Amino acid sequence: MKKQVIAAAVAATMSAVAVADISITGSGKANYTYTDNGGSTADTNAVSHEFDLHVVGKSGDTSVVMNIENTTSNNSTIAASAITMTNNTDVASDGEGNGATISVVTSTSATQAAQSQTDELNVKNAYMTTKIGDVNIKFGDYYGSDYMLGNASLSEGKLGIDTTVGGVKLQYEAQPESTSTNNESFTISGEVQGIKLSHEIWNAKDETSIIGSVGPVSVEYRQVDSDTASEDKDSLVVSAAVQGIEVTYANIDAGTSGTTTDAFFGEFTTATDVMDADGFGVKTSLAGNTVNVKSYEVTNTSSAATDYTKVVVTRPLASGATFELTYTDKDTGTASSSSETLDLELAVKF
Repeated sequence: MKKQVIAAAVAATMSAVAVADISITGSGKANYTYTDNGGSTADTNAVSHEFDLHVVGKSGDTSVVMNIENTTSNNSTIAASAITMTNNTDVASDGEGNGATISVVTSTSATQAAQSQTDELNVKNAYMTTKIGDVNIKFGDYYGSDYMLGNASLSEGKLGIDTTVGGVKLQYEAQPESTSTNNESFTISGEVQGIKLSHEIWNAKDETSIIGSVGPVSVEYRQVDSDTASEDKDSLVVSAAVQGIEVTYANIDAGTSGTTTDAFFGEFTTATDVMDADGFGVKTSLAGNTVNVKSYEVTNTSSAATDYTKVVVTRPLASGATFELTYTDKDTGTASSSSETLDLELAVKF
């Protein structure tokens, strides 16, 4: 009898596992970055990683989504006079070499590189989606998308409701606890002959996007019309493939208030860093590698212009990982603030 009870319990457990609809995907990347700073600024080395787990639990039309992110960086400064120690002066630390706090003593004896490390474990997204009839509902904490006129940020306590009527999507989003004047919006979007159209109405601004292709040419245009004239902005990306070579032109005009961005021009998280940006890119395959070369200029809200030349070489490895080399030449016109950076990255998705 005991054997029968045990067998029944095991079978019930296996059945519970079998019906559970849980998926786990993720990604990981590790970077080594060397920066050759101009002028008297010390050169730096940095080792960092970013690991992400994407967990989805599903029951019928209802899903719970959670993204967990772990990031760590370790930075060293290479400089002959970075730290000096004499007479066996102790260096304070946490006992494990992490987050070291270093006491500097003026001397001319042996030198050592300064190190600092940060380690974070964050829940990036935590939200639920469900359906009531033809209406989709999403609520919780989640990030938006990176694009030409915005670097994604976290929206907490956000509610989204959408439905599709005759091929047109109607969406309402609100963040009740936010103190921002733009804490709710209404969006109408759809597709006409392969061209995606979207118009989003906020409390104090409207945002319009047009994305599509005309023959071999792909176009992405976005415009923000704000009640505050200095916050009007638009962006344009045009690309075309010619005999295996993809050529891209990109432009941002963000007015005097500037904008954040994380797209063609790279990641800029502070609005004042980008008022105008303009440049070209060429991408092709070469000996099993994907080579992407970009040249562009970014002007901040103080009207200071910086020229960038960036070369990105990407190659899939037999191990399942992807290797990426990125060289960036940043020219501010002043030797003390210009720099050259070499970043080596190993990345994987699963």
